[in-house]
Amino acid sequence: MKAASTDKKHSHESPSAKVQILWLSDVHLGFKQFGLSKREQDFQDAHQNVIALGLKRKVNCFLDSGDILNSNRPSPATMNYLRGINVQLEAAEVPYYLVAGNHDITQEDGVHWIDVIGGNSAKHGGIKLLDQKIVEVSGVKLYGIGHMSKEEFLALDVPKVDIISIHAPVMEFIGFTSSNMLSLDELPLDKAQFIALGDIHINDLRKYKGIPVGYTGSTSLNSFSESESKYVRIIIFEDGKWINSESVEIVGPTIRTTLKIKVEDGIQLEKWLGEIVVAYADVPKKPLIYVSYPSTLDAMAKCRALLDPNKWILRFKPYSAQATKDPKRKETQSLTPMQFMQQVMRPPADIAGVVVDLLNPTASASEILDAFVETSI
Repeated sequence: MKAASTDKKHSHESPSAKVQILWLSDVHLGFKQFGLSKREQDFQDAHQNVIALGLKRKVNCFLDSGDILNSNRPSPATMNYLRGINVQLEAAEVPYYLVAGNHDITQEDGVHWIDVIGGNSAKHGGIKLLDQKIVEVSGVKLYGIGHMSKEEFLALDVPKVDIISIHAPVMEFIGFTSSNMLSLDELPLDKAQFIALGDIHINDLRKYKGIPVGYTGSTSLNSFSESESKYVRIIIFEDGKWINSESVEIVGPTIRTTLKIKVEDGIQLEKWLGEIVVAYADVPKKPLIYVSYPSTLDAMAKCRALLDPNKWILRFKPYSAQATKDPKRKETQSLTPMQFMQQVMRPPADIAGVVVDLLNPTASASEILDAFVETSI
């Protein structure tokens, strides 16, 4: 069993009645989304906004639950940015404790990127790796568990502290089960007052067995499926006890707005585009727009006719125009995979018949399969 170490040089043990810790996660610095340099800058700007927020709120420290990087081989531009942040936080005497995510891990025989930017220094402020270390911030003890296998995690001898930050997916927050993922019951709920998770890009904090546990989400939009709004949390302790967690949206003039719209026809699309041109006419950073549209509509041409693609970031997601609900079809959405197999799929003899039909060289494979699916569901 692997025991924790207490990093004395990073301890700041004078107790304080009220302690504020800014919790963030999944920053993904260096992500050149869509191959665009301006999106790479957006991820950096979001992080800079969070740093500014923390310093303005006079937080005692930052706690990052992992994946501050998009790649464990960061570009020179990303390294220079982090070097600047490290200098800024050292000067402000505010520590930034980082749990290594799967995107942050450096090979053991290599030089860690944190050391290259000047982090992990003896100074009180600056960026510091928290993996399997205990640090004390004004009487509140923090402990970090970076990305590792489930087996390694369950073998840890986790100490009793106040906040444990873990970079790992937890099944109950995802909605499906896997033998490789942790469950809520496998978290060290008896070892902390608060468990801060990283890795899943959702803002979801809940109480489980009396302990607040969850995710604060990514600081920038990484995929279409994520929520447009992004948040960090201020974790508040008073007299050594957790009392509150304040969710704060990441906003500001350097934050690019994300808009998602689903349209049914060209008229609706043109109306919506006309409205956003007016609404965002004076915004320095034009929004990132995700347009979901029927596959029969030439949405790209309509959007580019009204919006300059050099200023606006446009992304398109077609959907089938015929994807409407048929009341005659059986409902299968709520079925488990086993129920689907039992209630919906045809017997082996029927499937064998389809295979025989498909072997006919004059047969239309698409018609045979469509007919089979149509009569099966």
